[in-house]
Amino acid sequence: MTARTFPRIRIFPTPLPNPTSIYALLQDSETKNLVLEAEATKLPSATGFLPRFIFGGSKIQKLGSLLVLWKKVSLKHIYDDASYFDFDVSAHEILTQPGSLLEIEAREFNGKQLKVWKNQPPTMREFFLQVTEEYKNKTYVVYGGERYSFQEIFRSSIQCAASFKIVYGIKKGDRITICSRNRPAYLAAFWACHLLGAVTVLLDPLLPLEPLKHCLTLARCTILILDADRADMVQPIASELKQTTGISAYIVFNDQATVFRWEGMDAWTTVYSEDGEGSEDIINNDPNVLPDDDAAIFFTSGTTGLPKAVLTSHRACLTAPFNASFLENRQRLRQGEPVKLGSSRNSDVQGGILLPRIICHIGPFSSMLTNTYRGRKLVITRTWDPPEVSRLCRAENITAIAAVAIVIRELADNGLAGYPLESITFTGGTIPLSFFQSVKKGFPQARVSQVYGMTETTAAVGAIAGRDYEARPESCGFMYPTNDVRIMKNGDNEAILGEEGEIWVRGPSIMKGYFGDPVATDKVQGVVEFKHTCPEYHQVLTKDGWYKTGDLGRLDAHGYLCIKGRIKDIVICGGSNIDAAWVENVLYSVPGISEAALVGIPDERTDELAAALVTVRSEYKSTITEEYLLAKAEELLPKYAVPIMIIVHDGKFERTTSGKILKNDLRIVAQKEWERRKGKM
Repeated sequence: MTARTFPRIRIFPTPLPNPTSIYALLQDSETKNLVLEAEATKLPSATGFLPRFIFGGSKIQKLGSLLVLWKKVSLKHIYDDASYFDFDVSAHEILTQPGSLLEIEAREFNGKQLKVWKNQPPTMREFFLQVTEEYKNKTYVVYGGERYSFQEIFRSSIQCAASFKIVYGIKKGDRITICSRNRPAYLAAFWACHLLGAVTVLLDPLLPLEPLKHCLTLARCTILILDADRADMVQPIASELKQTTGISAYIVFNDQATVFRWEGMDAWTTVYSEDGEGSEDIINNDPNVLPDDDAAIFFTSGTTGLPKAVLTSHRACLTAPFNASFLENRQRLRQGEPVKLGSSRNSDVQGGILLPRIICHIGPFSSMLTNTYRGRKLVITRTWDPPEVSRLCRAENITAIAAVAIVIRELADNGLAGYPLESITFTGGTIPLSFFQSVKKGFPQARVSQVYGMTETTAAVGAIAGRDYEARPESCGFMYPTNDVRIMKNGDNEAILGEEGEIWVRGPSIMKGYFGDPVATDKVQGVVEFKHTCPEYHQVLTKDGWYKTGDLGRLDAHGYLCIKGRIKDIVICGGSNIDAAWVENVLYSVPGISEAALVGIPDERTDELAAALVTVRSEYKSTITEEYLLAKAEELLPKYAVPIMIIVHDGKFERTTSGKILKNDLRIVAQKEWERRKGKM
């Protein structure tokens, strides 16, 4: 890239120029780029023109020592220019400086200095009280024909919290498990827990019975809240669970029209219809929860074993809305658009977000918090019906969708393509460039982004969006300003720039630990009021706060993180390590491929053989064959990485409820097919 010369205003060591003259220069059609340099102490005086140009009128007390401003310049030009990366750094500085809503400060955690969002609410209770006061009469939840305002969910939550406290004796620190599909009552119960300072345990309702029992044993909850289907499954063993897990009460989400059939369990309608006794006490008596107290337990997907219970704090949960605001406004700033910080209560048109997945997963949970913070309505559905959901998006003015790639694809294929979405966020793993480009074609107005995170990081720790992704299709983006990243080789040796190794991350959203494992290993130091009773804790979280992700990656010269695969998702064939993600992305580049997975088949001679499986979109089934795909693989991959076979699989791949492909199942399919083929040789 070749650097260019731009009009430049140098403020130091000379006095600050007249802001009016600077703004006039910005308005000049010939001035397509401007660089403003200043000492930090002189920049407050410049806010007379900067808000009009960048911040859309928001108040900024102080800006950074280096600003690079762009006017009437296309991103294509910026990407051709080396100084684009200076602007990249400056966007971080502008958005996070003192006085900004996204200001960052240092805080000490158990002897460690970490960066945090200064202005995020301290606790989930404070967050809920703030947003329900701010957006009172706006619609909060849409579910079928039901609609509830922020104020209505607030009242339901207060009422529920009073019942929890009076009837069940719930207090700060008690754990309440919710195991249900999404519904308005789910949110009312969730926020009721946090009004009391209780810990919400969010359990996947689609788990089979044995993994569900395992999770309940780990959580040791006081109350288990179920929907009707889960109550049917649990009732036969309800007495047993009380003995083995410590559960003292069951509550079933029901409605007035349903005959209550679960003996020994309490009806949600009874809890919900209490006369309001104790509600005022809930509002007036703060449980004195601190930002780093326990807030929630989530469960890992369990693709290779039983789920692990991930304990996280209030601060960790509430990092998500500020991360999302930073990502959006970074893109706006770099594209010359007004930055949108703070409340949307005065907006004439309320946007909405579609939540197609259950809130118990960390991606939908973060989306729920982020869009609650923004005052958007949450549109949840009873079942996944792409044509009906596409209709619902149009009817409810859905402006944002956050989901795994296959959800976006199905919506685009069922009538939503061309709809003016503002934001599409991919969760659950990297996506190939070809798919990104097809999404941009189908939704040209949308800001398309991909976030990088996992259950153990609570919120996303990094992201990539828009033109960044087009310029770096191999990258999952930059780390959010509150997070740090390392690339480690051979255990504890830090890699040099550009080298591959395991990705370690640190920041305020990292889990407190794995909760409740029966094997006592209480040896981890430096964590207050939490006993790490899971041996795996020592393997993934260091004493100074670094989380070992298990992902392979590298950092480029500009701080962008490139994911190369999973440490355990590599096929070792004849001494060569074949990165599964690499081969899968090659297959995804073939038009018509819907899903792709590379698995290893045991082989005495080479250790493993690489086999691929794909699913094909219906309109391509007559044209895509194994021979065609193998030819493409041979064209685009080195010989050692070409799969020994590519199975065109009927139907969709089985996935975890968080969207991850169950490769163990596919490995069995591939192994049986390979044995069948060998038998015919």
